[in-house]
Amino acid sequence: MIKNFDKKVAVITGGASGIGLSLAHAFGKRGMKILIADINKRALNRASRGLSKVDVKVSTLVIDVSDPKQVENLANTAYERYGKVNILCNNAGVGGGGPAHLLEMGNWNWTLGTNLFGVIAGIRYFLKRMFESKEPCHIVNTASVAGHLSGEGGPYSASKFAVVSISEMLVQACFNTNVGVSVLCPGLVNTNIINNIFPLSANLTDFYRPSAEEAEAGRPFLENFMNLLKQGMNPDRVAEMVIHSIQNDIFYIMTHPKYMNLIKARFDRIVVDCKRLREKFPTTIEEGEESYIFKDKTLDFSISYPKRLKQVNPAPNTNQVFAASNDFIQDFQLSITKIGSNITLENTTQTVAKVLEGVGTDVKIIFDKQITLEDGTIAREGEIEYQRLGSINILSHHISVMKDDKWIRSSTYAHPSMFDDDLRNIGRSLKFNVPIPEIQ
Repeated sequence: MIKNFDKKVAVITGGASGIGLSLAHAFGKRGMKILIADINKRALNRASRGLSKVDVKVSTLVIDVSDPKQVENLANTAYERYGKVNILCNNAGVGGGGPAHLLEMGNWNWTLGTNLFGVIAGIRYFLKRMFESKEPCHIVNTASVAGHLSGEGGPYSASKFAVVSISEMLVQACFNTNVGVSVLCPGLVNTNIINNIFPLSANLTDFYRPSAEEAEAGRPFLENFMNLLKQGMNPDRVAEMVIHSIQNDIFYIMTHPKYMNLIKARFDRIVVDCKRLREKFPTTIEEGEESYIFKDKTLDFSISYPKRLKQVNPAPNTNQVFAASNDFIQDFQLSITKIGSNITLENTTQTVAKVLEGVGTDVKIIFDKQITLEDGTIAREGEIEYQRLGSINILSHHISVMKDDKWIRSSTYAHPSMFDDDLRNIGRSLKFNVPIPEIQ
């Protein structure tokens, strides 16, 4: 993560006004060199003059982020000019909406082109160079609270939902690298995003625009929204939140906590509808289900696992000999490793925890104890909780046995809310020298 911004470089799209301009000032006063890009040349020049007056080292580039070639040129310009980019703010965005049955493809293409594909292009043309630079880097993608809430403004909300999703993918892809990731999800902020809709879309074809009568009917709503926007959060405050999030590796930058209950309400509705559907279409495999049996002929042991887990290929380049999964939300892995000089039965859980530190954060051993399996074999049982790829809470259960200079380990993984005794009992079912029928 980046703690000190001095002498680093930031590139900001949509940097001529609003949140983008506030970010430029916030970075600049901390000693960063700034490249701001925007489609509005006049606003860009005005922003450049304002930044220069407060001794910010700034350069500018006029681009339309909906054109990938122009974003590629932005990346080339930044690296040619500065030799590195430490912070990329994919911030350019436009508003846009209207009645779902009246919107033309042009409305969707314009909004998604800027808000979504502008972000995608930024990732495409900057991320690889950031990895290669080995410099501490961070990408901030501007979404919106609308990326977590359903409502009007179809193209806008759809684009912001997608930016949140892409950012969630990106933070996992960048885990344990030199690149951090945040997704900025502001509520109402005092910017010109609504005023910019009309001039920026004036020359677009295949584009729905309200008739004079529709515009007049919608005027009170628009005026109310504009008034609320003017009273929205100061973009300078948003910029300081971004600074703090970069310094402290905060992924979701939720500027307006008052929306959290509405976000929760959306997920509550999903849960309710899922339950209603399940009443009519219950799951086909319930608790108490039958089990499959895996047998290892070399070490002469067997282990059983519930039928809800389907056999999958073991992970390549690992010591896994068997794997099964329930649509990747509950996973079972069986590994056999030659015992190293520093491995004992007593420290197997700690050893697994060390391995998990390479793929997760906040690794915590819940318990670690010696047990005796049903056939009398002495084993080690441990449970570990961690955040996989720094984003998803996972509970893992491990049973370890030492046999003929081999470490046999059964591991099961799931979100804590989906972990049950059936998963724990997989490892506990391990048996040696027990005649069983071959797996079907």
